Amino acid sequence: MAAGYLAADAVTALLKPTVGRARPSASDDPYDFHPFSSDDQHHSFPSGHATHAFALAAGISREAHRPWVTAVAYGTASAVGWSRVHDNAHWTSDVVAGAIVGTSASLTTIAWLERRQRRSGAEGVAVPGAGVLHAAGGRTVHTWLTGRGVMVSVRF
Repeated sequence: MAAGYLAADAVTALLKPTVGRARPSASDDPYDFHPFSSDDQHHSFPSGHATHAFALAAGISREAHRPWVTAVAYGTASAVGWSRVHDNAHWTSDVVAGAIVGTSASLTTIAWLERRQRRSGAEGVAVPGAGVLHAAGGRTVHTWLTGRGVMVSVRF
């Protein structure tokens, strides 16, 4: 899940300055673009908050395998997106793009790591900067470093 979050963050970090879309608080024109601008007021597309929220929702949903968890995760991510539009920080299309980037980058990265693990037949797969995925005795254990320490998730 952490690797998917990091992949989504990397895509968004590249797109924001490249696209250079003005935030609604900076311009009334949704077509106001200043590509390659270093000004944060022109880093609206895609929404980073929505990207992160949907990347986490996708990862949580993929790991939980419970419909109610999926509903809560994506519902919470949608509330984050709504708040960004409501607070005049993003256009609706910025949030939709962030949701697409976050979900697709997260699920694609997780699927790639799972395929890599199956092909290698290894006990674990190292994920640079994110952690190690171990499969043992029918359990999956994810371990990664966060800004506040070590986080471990176990799925039985």
